[in-house]
Amino acid sequence: MSPDAPESVAGVASFASSKMTESGRLPPREIDPLLAELDPLILEAATEVDGTLLDWALGLSPRERLRASTRAEAALRKFVHAPPLDR
Repeated sequence: MSPDAPESVAGVASFASSKMTESGRLPPREIDPLLAELDPLILEAATEVDGTLLDWALGLSPRERLRASTRAEAALRKFVHAPPLDR
């Protein structure tokens, strides 16, 4: 982590805003240290995220995102009522 990184989670937001570029984004090399400061499990979970799904979702309109998330929720809800698998 950079030497001027915050030592507490409370300082992460101000540290992040000080590192943002003119476009309002953090440079990629600054993101991992900030996530590690917040919660190391976030870094582990981030490695499992499919970037193509994020790109796809960002290309949708708000209405399309709502429709897709509603359909995903309905599909996941079926698992709650699914009988256990016999192994």
